[in-house]
Amino acid sequence: MPTAQNDLQTARRLKDRVSKLAPLIDFRLFGSRARGDADEFSDMDIFMKSETVDRELKQKVKNAAWEMTLETNKGTGYF
Repeated sequence: MPTAQNDLQTARRLKDRVSKLAPLIDFRLFGSRARGDADEFSDMDIFMKSETVDRELKQKVKNAAWEMTLETNKGTGYF
């Protein structure tokens, strides 16, 4: 399977996990992985928007992103 397809599947899996934690208003993959020109060192840039965000939700999202990084070997930055 081409890398771009793998990246889209990974993003969808992360979206599914995060949407179980909180209702999402928006979720987008952007950057080199969205454009399809990522290399082996590229991270996965994700934008997520939810109606409410608190410290507990931030930690849960961070944990979900970290778990996906471990499963897929694609770094997901969290800000």
